[in-house]
Amino acid sequence: MKKWLLLIAFCCAGLIPAGAEEPEDVPPPPPPLKSEKERRTSFAIWRAFSSLPEKERREMVKLQRTDPEKFRKVMTEKGEALLKADRDRLIELRSMVAEYISTADSDRREELYKKIEANVRFDYFKRLEENRRHLEEMKRRARGLEAELNKREKNAEAAIKARIDAILRGDPDPEAPRPHPRRKK
Repeated sequence: MKKWLLLIAFCCAGLIPAGAEEPEDVPPPPPPLKSEKERRTSFAIWRAFSSLPEKERREMVKLQRTDPEKFRKVMTEKGEALLKADRDRLIELRSMVAEYISTADSDRREELYKKIEANVRFDYFKRLEENRRHLEEMKRRARGLEAELNKREKNAEAAIKARIDAILRGDPDPEAPRPHPRRKK
């Protein structure tokens, strides 16, 4: 510890060039955070993919396996188009609300109210459907996990016996914590 403090002090003082001796067990720096645009684009890709009809979704999965770069490009375009449509709808809604507030004509207000209601209703049910699809996907995954758990439960006695045999043979315990690959002890 003192060695490192002295090394740091000398580096700060300029007596030892920085980077002359780097410790071996220091992990690499974390990857940079995604930019706001990258986060928005990845969300748009996910949302566009989840909103595709089942047949088109299967085709996109095939494309993802065969040509991931083309898949990403196509889905990015679809996602950005979806975001643009949402932005346009929001701008339209805001302009209708502003006009509704500023209009004194009761007939025009009633007409705008109906348009605003239709717009909000459309968005609400669209989100509701997205949430329903997401819930169904989570249920499907949960069923898969439950099936795996049941399979392991049925195989518990054989797995326990195999582990005991491995321990008695001197094989490394697969459940034992392993040392970090970059850290030396």
